[in-house]
Amino acid sequence: MNPPSAAPQEAARPGPPHRPVAFLSSGSRQAWAHVALFALAVGQRLVWLLTTHADVQFTGEGPRAIDSLLQRGVLGWIFPEVPGPSAHLAPLWPALVAGLTRITGLHPERAGQLAALTALGLTATLLPVLARRLGFPPRVGWVAGLWLALCPLYTHSELFDFVTQPPAGLALLVLATVLPWQRSGGGIGWPEVSAWGLALGGAALLEPIVAFTAGLALVQIVLRDATSRSLWRVVCLGLIAGLVISPWLVRNRTQLGGWVPIRGNFGLEFALGNQPGADGTAVRSATADLHPFTNPAAAQRVVEVGELAYSREVGRNAWQWAVSHPADFGQLCLQRARLYWFPPPRLLGSGRRSAWPRAMLLWSCTLAVGWQLWRGLRDWPQRRAGLAIFCLVPSLPHLFTHIELRYRQPIWAFELLLLALTLDGLWQMAAARGEPPPDRQPGL
Repeated sequence: MNPPSAAPQEAARPGPPHRPVAFLSSGSRQAWAHVALFALAVGQRLVWLLTTHADVQFTGEGPRAIDSLLQRGVLGWIFPEVPGPSAHLAPLWPALVAGLTRITGLHPERAGQLAALTALGLTATLLPVLARRLGFPPRVGWVAGLWLALCPLYTHSELFDFVTQPPAGLALLVLATVLPWQRSGGGIGWPEVSAWGLALGGAALLEPIVAFTAGLALVQIVLRDATSRSLWRVVCLGLIAGLVISPWLVRNRTQLGGWVPIRGNFGLEFALGNQPGADGTAVRSATADLHPFTNPAAAQRVVEVGELAYSREVGRNAWQWAVSHPADFGQLCLQRARLYWFPPPRLLGSGRRSAWPRAMLLWSCTLAVGWQLWRGLRDWPQRRAGLAIFCLVPSLPHLFTHIELRYRQPIWAFELLLLALTLDGLWQMAAARGEPPPDRQPGL
């Protein structure tokens, strides 16, 4: 008798459950979402550029520095009537734009706009990544990225002034994203110390306050264990950063006659905001304007004594005024803090209907930053102490000099992230009303 066939039994075995084939994996969807953020940030500003302000003249310090690098190979000729090298600006951003001009063959203005648009697009793209690194709900980072992409507040400085605020904001965000937030000093090895030294040196050549801010945030992590090994790593990190900026330091000594690590303009900026009649912004009246870019008499004085000597001269005079008028100086510092964190609509464009909504958005960001940092220092000191450094330290130099709206741009991404976090917490509280209290959420 033949044994029964096994085929019917095998055919009766249940197969694996059917799963629909996803069009894109989770990682692919996330990658495309980042691409979409980049495209939104760049596209929105391109539309604004092509339809609104196509005829703006490029005559500021940044365009002149780029032109000098292209024509003479020297960063200089910053002021219209002052020839020669200059340390008024940090060198990295003008050099990058000049290099992009050489490589692409674009006009310097278009190369600068391309570089700024790329920096802004990358800033929006990185916000969700930083939110994940900080342990925030993923939606918080995406909302903040969309906000930055679609609500530009600093478009003119982004696309026409060629100032360092857009790349400085990107550099701060990159350094914050790669910061080892959850680790102690013992977990940071020598390869990381070397990489951070190089990164901070490069950031200093872009904008000194970026390097100081990120370095301070890193040092407070490295020194958590407060051992001799962590102290030695901080010293080595500083030495490596110093080696990166040393060629620029030597250049300033040989060509300008003074030891200037990066920029030699602090005395001038201090004098612009601290003199009789100052109101917290830069004083540019016909009799009190000390800036050689707009005042031919000041430019002539720079030609006579040199850029560094002039900056030190007016800075020394302003300091003597501040010492002899401490109450006025203190009041000006408070006024500058108010202008920075609660800017009046007049700083956002007089006569523009969008000035009030923009001012209210900035005020909301200020309140969100204050609330989240107060909570963070109390509840999440490891994460939020570093975040407080990134939000607050870039403002400090301007509280002693003078305020312009664009000075707040480098921390704009961090502000939007904390605003989105606060609104997310409020939304969760509203949704949970009448239900048993859930576990505490990161937002509030």
